[in-house]
Amino acid sequence: MAGLAALNPKQLNALYNHLLKPVESMIADSDSIFVVADGPLYTQSFAMLVRRYGESEKAAFKRAHRRTTSPDVPLFGGFATLDFAARY
Repeated sequence: MAGLAALNPKQLNALYNHLLKPVESMIADSDSIFVVADGPLYTQSFAMLVRRYGESEKAAFKRAHRRTTSPDVPLFGGFATLDFAARY
């Protein structure tokens, strides 16, 4: 759980910008894509990459993340405010 708590939306957005944004227009109409990752990207969940992390997303994440300090609140509530690469 400690590893998940260390997830950083800024880093997830940087990975998205580096790996998927350059091909975004080519995969926009796809229902799914198949990624064959190697090396350090082998364990990366591409669905968790964050598409946008501007000022409004940072503020929303920070507000929601502050509310998750209580043991009665799920640890990852702040992540619900983010726009992930996966489309459900």
